Amino acid sequence: MIDELENISPRRKAFDRAVVGAVDAAVRFVVVHWLLLVNTVSLGYTVLPVLAPLFMYWHIDWLGRLVYAIYRPACHQLPYRSFFLFGEKWVYTTRDLQAYLNPADPASLLGNTQLGFKMAFCERDFAIYGSFFLGGMIFAVLRGRLKPLPWLVYAVLIMPMAVDGFTQLLLLRESTWELRVITGMLFGFATVWLIYPYLDRELRKSRDSSYVPGRRSDGQEASAAERISEEPR
Repeated sequence: MIDELENISPRRKAFDRAVVGAVDAAVRFVVVHWLLLVNTVSLGYTVLPVLAPLFMYWHIDWLGRLVYAIYRPACHQLPYRSFFLFGEKWVYTTRDLQAYLNPADPASLLGNTQLGFKMAFCERDFAIYGSFFLGGMIFAVLRGRLKPLPWLVYAVLIMPMAVDGFTQLLLLRESTWELRVITGMLFGFATVWLIYPYLDRELRKSRDSSYVPGRRSDGQEASAAERISEEPR
């Protein structure tokens, strides 16, 4: 097997080196710039549902409906638990929307010119993902100085959302938009405070490591036999 590896054509070796180099560069970029990437994704995931009512208001219905469809698997999109834009109110109760709701599928109500149009995710999701982004931006400022949130404190901070969500799910009560936003923000900020310091610490270790697969300690390219000896058994 070693002889077969040593007899690989120069063109194939050059191709393999190019592929390995590209993969290594991509991995290094992610390791170094992971926070930028995560914050960018968080921002995009938060802003896109807000654009859905804007598309509907501008009569670009196909694009607005596409955004609603993309987020439907991730959120119930109930109109009486969502923020509305370009209408008479920001929020509506079930009673306010009674004449417009389809009992078989309440989430199918996107809005109209009188009510405005709902965001593509609910009030709580807006608070959660918005907090992920804002928390990530704050972490960028405090990076290296912020210790991970203790698990017990994390449990205390996310408990309000669990209580608010489950009591509503069990039809024991109906929450308010204020509670949904506050509990969602507590969950979002607490999750960032818990996870990001751990993730940053481990990726820093990976970035600062001097070991590079496929190279010897002197920086020269490893032989085929040396590469095989490094492979896990």
